[in-house]
Amino acid sequence: MTDPRCLPRLATPASAIFAALTLAGALAGCSRARAGATFPELDPAQAKVESWNLEELGPTDFLMFAGPRITLSKASCLRGAALDCEALRTLKAGEVVPIKKALLDGRMSPGARVCQALKNELLNGRGPGGEDGFCKFSDGSLVSTGALERYAMKIVP
Repeated sequence: MTDPRCLPRLATPASAIFAALTLAGALAGCSRARAGATFPELDPAQAKVESWNLEELGPTDFLMFAGPRITLSKASCLRGAALDCEALRTLKAGEVVPIKKALLDGRMSPGARVCQALKNELLNGRGPGGEDGFCKFSDGSLVSTGALERYAMKIVP
């Protein structure tokens, strides 16, 4: 058990409220960390290849980057030993797709909203991990909507 003499004392109730709000703010910041994340270096040799069955497209191989939570279509993004496709360039560009906060009401995933804002096609797929949404770009490249939410979305009032 902790010795009460070792715990910090809060001089006033206002201090206690301030401390609680500070802690709550810090914890809230943790939940927002997924959106607007700094884009990592991706090594295709480190990716896991998974096959997903997509609506309208059928079986499609994807490169799964577990740490940064990025899923890209293998055929359209892997050029020899390097990655290059419209989906990847969009992720690397950072928070460039403005999404109004009012649209983040739970009726559609934020990443799907990003895909719609880019005027791309939304697809659903089934794979080893269950179901996921994907965004299809004009060059045929595909990316998970979760990656769009994490790296490309900018929330605006």
